[in-house]
Amino acid sequence: MFTLTLGYLIIPFTVQHSIKLLPEQQAGWTLNDTLCISYFVKTPPNIFPTIEKHIIRIVDDTHLQETGHLLSKSLQQEGCHGIIELTENKMGVLTATKQTDLFILQIIQYEKTEPCIHSSVPEIQSSLTPIEIMELCQLWPESRRSLIKLAQDIYKIASLYGYWDHWRVFEGICNRYQINSQQLMTEAV
Repeated sequence: MFTLTLGYLIIPFTVQHSIKLLPEQQAGWTLNDTLCISYFVKTPPNIFPTIEKHIIRIVDDTHLQETGHLLSKSLQQEGCHGIIELTENKMGVLTATKQTDLFILQIIQYEKTEPCIHSSVPEIQSSLTPIEIMELCQLWPESRRSLIKLAQDIYKIASLYGYWDHWRVFEGICNRYQINSQQLMTEAV
C-alpha cells in the first residue's frame, strides 16, 4: 500500500498489477512512499520510455471511495493526467480508468536536456490576489479580456483542485462592481 496526495487530500492505494518494462532501471519510489500529484497535463508525455506500469486501486473505505470517485471523474471530464515528480529524471503519470476506483500509474524516465512539460491547466499559485482582481474590476471595461481569462483560469482551478473559495472571492469582487462573473465564463478571450 502507498499513499497519493493532492493538496490536502490523502488517498491510500494498493497495487493490483505491475509490469516492469525496463527492469534494470529503478522506479524512484517504493510502496512505503507518499506520492504527490504536482500538476496536471492534457496530453501525457508519451515520448519518454516507460519503466513501470501499475494498475492501482483505492483502499476499500467508503469515504476514500468517494474521494477517489471525485478524482477519477475530474480527470476524465477534463481529459487530464496527474503528474507526480519522483526524482530528477523520473515521473509518474496518473490516468483514470472507466472504473472510478482504478487508476493507471505509469513511471517514465526523461532526460534533463529534454524540454520541460508544461501544464495546460493553470497552477494555483498563478492566480491573482483579491486586491489585483479588484484593480482589474476598477478598470472595467478596458480590463474585459484580462477578466475573462482570469475567470476561466480560476474556474478551472476550482474544478480540478476543489478550491471553490477562490472562485467565490472572485464572484464577490465582480458582483461588487456589477460585473457578471458567470457571463465572463461563457465569453471567448
